Amino acid sequence: MALLLTLGISKATADELDRRSELKVTWYGVSTLLIENSKTQILVDGYFTRDRFRVIGGRFVPYEIEPDIEIVLSKLKSEKIGKFGCDGDTSTSCKPKTLGLILVAHAHYDHALDAPIVAAATGAKLISVEHSSILAKNNGEVALDNSIGHLVDVYSKAYETVGGLHWESVQVSHISLPNAQATHVEKEGDFRITTFQWPHLFRSLSPAKGGAIRPSELTTLPTPIWNFRQGTPLAFHIDHPAGTMIIFPSAGKDAVFDFKEAKLSADVVLLGIGGVCLWIGCKSVDDLWNTTVRLTEPDHSANVRKVYPIHWDDDRVPLDGETQSDCHVKKRFYAKPSRVIRDFRWFASHADPTVDVIVPTPCEAFYPFQD
Repeated sequence: MALLLTLGISKATADELDRRSELKVTWYGVSTLLIENSKTQILVDGYFTRDRFRVIGGRFVPYEIEPDIEIVLSKLKSEKIGKFGCDGDTSTSCKPKTLGLILVAHAHYDHALDAPIVAAATGAKLISVEHSSILAKNNGEVALDNSIGHLVDVYSKAYETVGGLHWESVQVSHISLPNAQATHVEKEGDFRITTFQWPHLFRSLSPAKGGAIRPSELTTLPTPIWNFRQGTPLAFHIDHPAGTMIIFPSAGKDAVFDFKEAKLSADVVLLGIGGVCLWIGCKSVDDLWNTTVRLTEPDHSANVRKVYPIHWDDDRVPLDGETQSDCHVKKRFYAKPSRVIRDFRWFASHADPTVDVIVPTPCEAFYPFQD
């Protein structure tokens, strides 16, 4: 900052630049995101196992799945997440960041499989929806959910004696989203996180079924993959002094959430695009853009400056390599992500020329609010 002041930049401007450079995001495939500033971390999903499920003749083959605890703990250490921030650093000056929240997009395995393990290893708080309008039946009654809370109960018994996991410290915040406009706000450090319902892709590409996780089906681990029922699909608005972002983990359409009524807008959008071309149709990429990016501009002031496509990788393939330099993901065999990203860039250049479409590099931090 001293250099900036020397160059004649005002203290207020220098402070703003500092805040923008302080906040960074790292993408680990699917919609696993680590969002952090100098003191606090927020993790979306935390899916690191990336198990190789079987596909024969284009069909999912039933089998049982469970988290790979060794892989999860290794990733927490290598990425210095939560209390593992000082792993290998014996100096007394090292202070790990606080992993305050784990935000799980929904209960399909590629989002929720590892979340209870991360919570038990770090002490971070999980959010579990208890009452959901998006799962309501045709009679309009609000449906029960608690999928994430049930996973914690099952995991704590299945992995009770596993070293490094402290189930007694796991916190679960049970929230209610009784209607389409309902929100839930959590504050963690300088972050203000607003959770709201957002639809999953209208035809699920997961072998898991819809509805909430059923306690009668998922009783222990490993468990058949389809027992990871969807639960309530969520999106997240994150407000920080550096700027605002909205994370749409799934490429859902037909949402009825009103951003203007909720008084939520965003500078940056992280947008799940998995399966868009297959189920929605590549010609309708503009529909997804209009129902996500443009809807986050309630006052039509073109707030959004950057869009980062996520959830376009093949979640069957592990994050290869032990260092960031050789960490990479593989494109989904059915999602045609290159086509979707190309169309997004074309659409942005013609309809919203001030918006940049940027593909994040896996395991490599980026600074979404820097110019």
